[in-house]
Amino acid sequence: MTARKYPAVIILLFLVAGIVLADIIKIPCGVYLFTALTAFLTGVALYQYRMKRAAVIVFLVGFLALSGFNFAFRYKAFPPGHVKHFVDNNQKYIIYAEIDDWPVLYEHKTILYARLDSLRHEDHVIPGKGRLIINIAVPTTRIQYGDRLIWEACLFAVKGGANPSGLDYRRYLNLKGVFGACYLPHDLNIRVNPAGKYDYHHVIQNLRQEILEIFQQTLKPPHAAVASGFFLGETRNIPEHIYRYFRDSGTLHLLAVSGSNVWLLVGLIALLLMASNLNPRRKAIILIAFVIIFSSLAQNQPSVVRASVMAILVLIGKALQRRIELNNIIAAAAGLILAAAPAQLFDIGFQLSFVVAWALVFMTPRILAHIKINKEKKYINWLIFPVVISFIAQAASMPLIAYYFGRVTFISFAANLIIVPLNSLIVIGEMVLLLAYTLLPLLGQLIGIPLNALFDLNLYLLELFGSKSTLEPCLLSFSGWMVILFLVVLTLGTLAIDSKRARRHLVFLLIISGCLWAGSRLNRLESDYRLTVFSLARGNMVVCEGEKTNYLFMADLTEQEYILAEKTAVPYLKNKGVRNLSIISLTPDYATLQEAVATAQLFDTVQLYVPEKSQGLIADITRLNNPPADAYSVLYFSDTIDFETIETGTAGIREGLAILRFDSLVVLILSENSDLPFVPGKSPALSGPILMIKPMLVPSDTLFLNETNLSLLVCRDISRIPRKSMGMAPYYQKFLPKIWLTSQKGAADISIYRGRPTLPD
Repeated sequence: MTARKYPAVIILLFLVAGIVLADIIKIPCGVYLFTALTAFLTGVALYQYRMKRAAVIVFLVGFLALSGFNFAFRYKAFPPGHVKHFVDNNQKYIIYAEIDDWPVLYEHKTILYARLDSLRHEDHVIPGKGRLIINIAVPTTRIQYGDRLIWEACLFAVKGGANPSGLDYRRYLNLKGVFGACYLPHDLNIRVNPAGKYDYHHVIQNLRQEILEIFQQTLKPPHAAVASGFFLGETRNIPEHIYRYFRDSGTLHLLAVSGSNVWLLVGLIALLLMASNLNPRRKAIILIAFVIIFSSLAQNQPSVVRASVMAILVLIGKALQRRIELNNIIAAAAGLILAAAPAQLFDIGFQLSFVVAWALVFMTPRILAHIKINKEKKYINWLIFPVVISFIAQAASMPLIAYYFGRVTFISFAANLIIVPLNSLIVIGEMVLLLAYTLLPLLGQLIGIPLNALFDLNLYLLELFGSKSTLEPCLLSFSGWMVILFLVVLTLGTLAIDSKRARRHLVFLLIISGCLWAGSRLNRLESDYRLTVFSLARGNMVVCEGEKTNYLFMADLTEQEYILAEKTAVPYLKNKGVRNLSIISLTPDYATLQEAVATAQLFDTVQLYVPEKSQGLIADITRLNNPPADAYSVLYFSDTIDFETIETGTAGIREGLAILRFDSLVVLILSENSDLPFVPGKSPALSGPILMIKPMLVPSDTLFLNETNLSLLVCRDISRIPRKSMGMAPYYQKFLPKIWLTSQKGAADISIYRGRPTLPD
């Protein structure tokens, strides 16, 4: 590969390097900008002196610095007036903002993203910058993209942190430019200045709604919901069991509007335009307009944006009668997206989309070149091609799926091989249906009949591949370096088909990687026990891993539209091969008990411990959830602490409190409102160093912490009163370094070795 043959690829590599550098190293934006300007001026001077190779290198450094400046200025720099300067100060502002993204509507809430215009505090109006997220505790469709809002509220910092096998919610929002949050009980106090009737986003939203209504009028209800997912990425009305079939069969990506839909649309419109006498340039303009509208209808999902930019570049090249080089097209599309939104580099949709697209362009011709073509039986070749395509797509996406989700479904290869072509046929049918219904509604109803039959077949296959009778997903967790290594090995393996040199490099890389892995395993210090405190918006979820038994403690959880543990603790435990588990609900509230029962059904054998007063509530939850017989056993504990032997330590539980002892270390897991029933320094149960885990540190905890040998405190946050008292106390400097705030640092992964707790650096 040379810079002259693939210039866009080389430039893209430097753009990516600049973004990664700006994300890892904290360098002022001005340094990046100065470096970029200096590099470009130097490159021009070198080019004038005919030092072309040196000029190219300096220009590439300039692109790297400019890319770093673009990222750092957008997501690392906070100029005066930025929303980040007004959060968590306990002051109310009158906020002026404009909705700049599509609203997200749930059953019990609405999430809006807005760009701050200005703030008013008392008699002062402050010009604002940055974005904020608005959480409204009721579903509402009154507010739409482009609306201008005025409301009064306090601003809060975005909370969150990384969880093992989970999402770092704060980083996710920060990379979207969101650094402030508002929480509103309803939308009644929000004054709305709606977007104009002919505003682009308003028109798109109305068109989107009309498409959804056409699907509802011509297709069966579940088919209309799935059709909306295939065509627009609208998944809210898809029944839960159908969504589960997509997930378990490894075809969930079909509900994210595949980039292939863009090419199907281009092909269909191009076919219709063949009958016209328009010249190629006018046809290209019409096709580009349809691509832009379709991307907006699909809410500009990463896969659609990638395919749309590529399609536009190809159409422009065809109209100008230029030779199409797909490697440069893909690189140019990625470069344009990263220039407009550099944080897209860290989005899983962007990564999967471009990695798979590049793998198909890079690997497909090399593999097919070594497959013997049977000229007499051409139908065999038509069968071979989709098998190769499916294999390449699965191989390229597997490491990223293992990295983000910790599970790989091998049945998805067969599922995608059969369902993806059927899905493409259905998408074409949906486009024909929309066109026919627009011309004549009765014609649309007639086309809906065979399309319903295709949906029935599609759902049958999904149920077949996604049912429990098929292969269960393989629990496979990759680190970032393993993802890079896998993709490098995949690339070298493809080149090794024709290159002896590539085969040598591949063998050398595998030997070096194996030696490094073996060395890391030998030097790894195995802990006796491990505690993982997950980062949650409220409440506690703590995993205790021992040599024989694993425990999951829950307390003060809030009711969600999904199983909270399935996004946090369950992937973490299943990645470690845990099948048998003891779940302890320390609080008798409905949300925590429901979460405990739902989590218990995800494991083979579970003992569920709940407070004695919750017997009636557990019976109701069990009856409503209808779990399989003998899935778990329920044990009740009273309000008095009774110690039982657990491996080499002791443990006792009561409502709101669990006490674990590992050698000399005492671990206290508490609910938010739990009071410690012990006198510090006088109870044998609290002798030795203490590790305390609690959702929120409250004023009543300060005296206890002051009079105990606290080794580590893990909590979501600290209320203002303890912060103030701790700041005045003489042990301030000694105490604070022992606090781990999950809202700021993410999950606490604590190793316990010979009674000493250790956190990662």
